Amino acid sequence: MPTSKSTILLFEDDENIRNEFGKAVKPFLKNDLELMLFDFDEHTSKPNAPYEDRVIDAIKKSGLQDKICLIVTDRDLSAGSVHWRGLSQASVSFAARGLGIPVACYRRQGTASSLVDELRRTPGDGLIELSADIKERAHKVPILARGFVELNKQVAELRAKTDAASRKRTASARANSPGVLLAGVLKEPAVAAHLDSFASGDHLAIGEILRVGAQSTRTTTPAVERRLVATLGVWLVDLVMKYPGVLLNQTAAASYLDIDPEVFKREDVAKHFSSAQYKKLPFADEQRPLWWRSRLDDLLSDADVTTGFELCEKNGLKRLKHCSCSVDPKLRAGYLGCCRFR
Repeated sequence: MPTSKSTILLFEDDENIRNEFGKAVKPFLKNDLELMLFDFDEHTSKPNAPYEDRVIDAIKKSGLQDKICLIVTDRDLSAGSVHWRGLSQASVSFAARGLGIPVACYRRQGTASSLVDELRRTPGDGLIELSADIKERAHKVPILARGFVELNKQVAELRAKTDAASRKRTASARANSPGVLLAGVLKEPAVAAHLDSFASGDHLAIGEILRVGAQSTRTTTPAVERRLVATLGVWLVDLVMKYPGVLLNQTAAASYLDIDPEVFKREDVAKHFSSAQYKKLPFADEQRPLWWRSRLDDLLSDADVTTGFELCEKNGLKRLKHCSCSVDPKLRAGYLGCCRFR
């Protein structure tokens, strides 16, 4: 039955994992998302075609192509069904890329060390890595899905403005650069040049963004526009939000401000930096907050102080503690220099 909900399509051939994840994710879907399972028992009309072509054909025939905002797939698909025996995550990802649909992957618990996988993995493979833990995955997947839905709207609005002169650009950022595009979408033009510094981490994504971003929407197809959104979103999640620089997670922000991470969590401390928080934007996660580094700098500059610790002292806060280096506790804010000069 047709529905206005955006669809998350799950490729998982283990019935127990499907059921467990479906139950865990259900409370987070709310009224705007739905979880659909790829039917491994459905007969394919192209039994001799490459798997990626068969996946594309199946998705198109399902009528869900324009509704799917995210594909989630097990990296260890065995696909033991009669019609899909041998289907792999690589084939699913290749098909999704052709359709302009972002992909998030995970490994089953107990099949491999997620920590080892994370250390070995090279960012920029066009995929978003999910936790092997089903509860963590159930929390993250809807955030990603809503993030891509919102990003699609933001990119469409920005791309609809054909007059380039109406877009705000910083002097050091290149016109039509990935940083300018993403900064415009996030409504944070001041970080465009810094975002461009992340472009070296994902040449495939940056190439796609440069190629499509320079074109007018009048000369591109909906599928190409969808690929732009998918590529931009994966770049944002997999690099910009993941590695401290433009955005800082709670520990990195505390260190950057020279405030002990536990002290930084205190409400009376955190409120002085709330205006710098990354919120009400694509992929924002209230349970794992991020802060704009540039806005933190502005807060310190406006208060005429050099550290967040000094800002808190200036506002009369007590029981403060400096941030100690994780390697040598005798040193303060060991992460500060690494982050400041990235």
